[in-house]
Amino acid sequence: MRLLLLVLRAVSILLLAGLIFTPFAQILMRGVFNVPMSGAEEITRYMLICLTFLAAGLVSLDGGQIRMEEFQALLPERPRWLLNVTNDAWFGLSSGPYQHLASSRLRAVEEGLPMIRAANTGVSAVIDAYGRVLVSLDMMREGIIDHPLPQAREPTPYGRWGDGSLLVVLAFLAGGLFVGSLSRRRPRS
Repeated sequence: MRLLLLVLRAVSILLLAGLIFTPFAQILMRGVFNVPMSGAEEITRYMLICLTFLAAGLVSLDGGQIRMEEFQALLPERPRWLLNVTNDAWFGLSSGPYQHLASSRLRAVEEGLPMIRAANTGVSAVIDAYGRVLVSLDMMREGIIDHPLPQAREPTPYGRWGDGSLLVVLAFLAGGLFVGSLSRRRPRS
């Protein structure tokens, strides 16, 4: 059993090294030698799938867990601003990039934090904590946005309690529906 674990660890480390090395090798082959490295994306994808299953098994055998909370514990309690880097190229010339911008504005309001939005072909913008677009660079435009970072607001209910605030709202709505249904059942005199 011990030998099997050592082999699994070694294979996992080799797969991780391959995941790191393959994209760099592809960039080097294309950029320096002008020779495409065919199949690199597929190889990388397969290595990631294999690594995910092997490493998840190893972590479970060691009694550990893979969770985002461990990464979040390294971050400050509340960030000072949000960053949204997005690739809107697949939308083409449509309303999609503007819908993504609207979604970013809602996220800024939801958290009470300013947002910097960088989009390769979509709308890049600086958004304040109230969701107002202070300065932007429209679709399919190259340029630089140089604007001071707006101040954050006090944490919003969602910023304080996360999805728990939604549960409180849903509980109030359910209570209101329940009370409303009781008042309709009573015969009126």
